[in-house]
Amino acid sequence: SAVGNRQQRISKMAPGVRFGLLALAALVAAQTPCGTPDPASATCVCNGVKYDLSQMRGQDGTTRFSAPNGDYNYFLQMADGGLPASFPGCTFDPQLAIGNAGGQGDIDGNICYPIGAVGQQTWSIQGTGQGQVISVIFTGGQDGRQTALDVTCDPTTRGNLVARGESAPGSLIYELEMSSCAACEAGCDSPPGPPPPGPPGPPPPGPPSPTSCSLSPSSGAVWPSGRGSQGQAAQVSGTLPLQCKLALHLYAYDTAAPASPVAGNTTDFLITPNGVLVIVNGAPVRLAAPPGGYKIVSNLIVSEDTAYALMSSSADTRLYAINSSGIGSSLLVASSSTTSGILLPPITDATGNTVSIVGSAGSDLFTVDAKTEHISSAALGGAISFLAAACDGSGVAAAFDSNLVYVDLSGLIQWKTTVAGPVTGLVATDTLAIATTANVTTAIALQSGLIEWQLTGASACSQLPALTGHGNLVCAQASNAVAAIDPESGLVLWQLDAAGAVQDLLVDSAGNTVLVAVRGGLLAVQAVSAAGAPLWSTGFSGTGGRLGIVSGGQPAVLVYGSNSSLYVFGRCLCRTGDLRN
Repeated sequence: SAVGNRQQRISKMAPGVRFGLLALAALVAAQTPCGTPDPASATCVCNGVKYDLSQMRGQDGTTRFSAPNGDYNYFLQMADGGLPASFPGCTFDPQLAIGNAGGQGDIDGNICYPIGAVGQQTWSIQGTGQGQVISVIFTGGQDGRQTALDVTCDPTTRGNLVARGESAPGSLIYELEMSSCAACEAGCDSPPGPPPPGPPGPPPPGPPSPTSCSLSPSSGAVWPSGRGSQGQAAQVSGTLPLQCKLALHLYAYDTAAPASPVAGNTTDFLITPNGVLVIVNGAPVRLAAPPGGYKIVSNLIVSEDTAYALMSSSADTRLYAINSSGIGSSLLVASSSTTSGILLPPITDATGNTVSIVGSAGSDLFTVDAKTEHISSAALGGAISFLAAACDGSGVAAAFDSNLVYVDLSGLIQWKTTVAGPVTGLVATDTLAIATTANVTTAIALQSGLIEWQLTGASACSQLPALTGHGNLVCAQASNAVAAIDPESGLVLWQLDAAGAVQDLLVDSAGNTVLVAVRGGLLAVQAVSAAGAPLWSTGFSGTGGRLGIVSGGQPAVLVYGSNSSLYVFGRCLCRTGDLRN
């Protein structure tokens, strides 16, 4: 039997390895055996119920699945005769190419090893109701390889594969986990509906693409991912808007680039060299200084009229809440000091209430439950430079150096891969993580970690990717240009020259792109329509700038240099304040 085969292998292994596999064998033995399976139809009767695992489907609608683990991709196909002899990422030895249910392929090539035969399978079942598990053991792989597949009942999906890899070095037993309605007693009589919709955003001029992240009620602008900035709906007119200067003397910003201003309902927040400036109804009312020994190490995010920032001391890193009264409560998120951190906009439910806050501190990714304040974390092995949450809030893509990692909100790493060069930007749709490097743009499937498409050379994004409300990707290119790209296909939709090197970019709720371009000591702010047509532009003196949205929905630019100032477009905020007081 499959259990007997496992135990035979276990007896030949080192004691430490044997302990883990003996526990695995005991678990299999404790399960209830099912009847004789029908490999042709991928069906079997378990506890008097006929289960049909041919109902499992991937996002492409086929019965073939793939998932990475370490240096290998793993492939599974129980139905339709098993895996083809050759397909992208996998080519079997011609003498071993027929009837394989499982395959293990080198992640950098096409060579594939059979790890289980469709015609040699044994089923068992454990538990009842939602969450019950059907286990299928496939034997007959190359050189004795086997696949141990656990399918958990999940009525919300037809199939979601995770590869755990070899159960122990040298065991030749490869563990795969699947969630699917096919493992439920009711089966998949009707295709599961889409996940619950995100909070409604401002209505776009046209129907949004299925890959577009919904804009939350308090987020009308999309920043390049990892910035975490947020504001209310920004409706930029097609004519040059009124310029007004909010004369806040941000004198120290010639040496340190600031974070973007963020907005609540009536309160704006801005990081300064000495703390967080709180602006209520256009008037600066307070400088919220960090507690003694702490320095701000992240961007600001905002929920209603409370902002959050990461602050670090020599001993730890904390998430601080900042309201109009100043800095208030704090929560320990890392028991170590860090000089870098990122916060994503709060993940909200359908009513706009904050469910969780996701961020990074150094090399640690963390999730804070807004109700319980429970913290889940994962150590990723390098200083995290970008974060991007999946549109449905189910997981987070993170980048460090040339590495991309996808982590669920419980802190479990789903896959890890590398791209061609250090990552310069990262966004996520509901199905893809899209990463930019200096001259390559790569789209990776969130479910599997496999590459969907790449752009190289002059067509590629070089930095600052952002998603529009219409589902397109907008980004800066190395040639002092901006471009829009279809995230599903990688097709370039339009390109437009900028006035200089693009330094910042955001997309408003109407699909317009606002960008900051710098040439010499001059800074240009340009607006481009969703179709790529110039709308307006204006200029300032300065060494750089960051874009944001202030309360009321107006776009703003924080111009920094020897006399840094915040400019707001569309209304006049002519009150003054000095950050040195």
